[in-house]
Amino acid sequence: MRVRLRQIGDELRKEKEFFWHCGIFNFTLQTKEKQMEFLSYLFFRLLVWFIGILPFRAVYWFSDFTAFILYAVAGYRKKVVMDNLKSSFPEKPEEELRKIARATYRNLADVTLEGIKVFSMNTAEILKRYRAVNPEVLSLPEYKEKSIITVSAHLCNWEWGAFTLPEHTARKVVAFYKPLSNKSIDSYLRKNRARGNTILLSIEKTSEIVKHRNNKSVWVLIADQNPSNPHKSVWVNFFGRPTAFLRGPELMGKKYNLPVFFVEIRRIKRGNYEYELIPVEDHPANLQKGELTKKFANILEQSIRKNPENWLWTHRRWKHKIEDIEKEKKS
Repeated sequence: MRVRLRQIGDELRKEKEFFWHCGIFNFTLQTKEKQMEFLSYLFFRLLVWFIGILPFRAVYWFSDFTAFILYAVAGYRKKVVMDNLKSSFPEKPEEELRKIARATYRNLADVTLEGIKVFSMNTAEILKRYRAVNPEVLSLPEYKEKSIITVSAHLCNWEWGAFTLPEHTARKVVAFYKPLSNKSIDSYLRKNRARGNTILLSIEKTSEIVKHRNNKSVWVLIADQNPSNPHKSVWVNFFGRPTAFLRGPELMGKKYNLPVFFVEIRRIKRGNYEYELIPVEDHPANLQKGELTKKFANILEQSIRKNPENWLWTHRRWKHKIEDIEKEKKS
């Protein structure tokens, strides 16, 4: 209890420093855009503080309530979720798909609140809840003189992986992330995620990876989201239909001929996870164009099919159609 009270005291001191440095007393002199950014940051920091002082049991009560609101009241992207599930699992009856959908919103709420809760957790607490199955893979002799590419997805809680992977390897961890438009929140997230041996690189500055090519590091990429530019994507079959995938892992893997692993994250029970490094390809340079992405997509699909509710079906994953891309090319 004393330790927890000390943590709360530290958080309160941080909030005091936050108000001072943000110039809250000059709020009325700021532009409207800056005011909104400040208020958003204020709400975020208060939420971090509030979730941080709650025990996990209370966090999951809050999560259940949030999931209910999102699914049953607000209907947040409900049509997107059901359309995605129906197209991906045409063999499943309607009632089973609705059951998966409800569980999907619970997973979404859990991951969101756990992603906030982590800022008040120390490394030991995170490691107790996020176990590595085979971290020794990163130390195998055949990879000793190379960097390693790990490709993950929005499965279960992917956020905690950024905090635990550096504890399971002596290598530097280079993690790619998408910057937020709110610079204050983005700065806070970068500061707190870059623990230990972790280096954060913006996906908008992938050229900087060259600096870490020979550092024998671990590169971490999330590569299951819908690409913003379908013309610069790799198209492969995913859940029975042509799907655009980000080309980053393939470009990096083939260019530098680095071993690629898929990080499969599994929920053991609520708030407890494990991850396993599954080999995708040791020598990507030997593969034909698109083959590496195809291998990754196949492994990802198999992983999702085991527990479909653990993936973010709220994404408009199939927004881009290959037929539209081909028509644009012809016109």
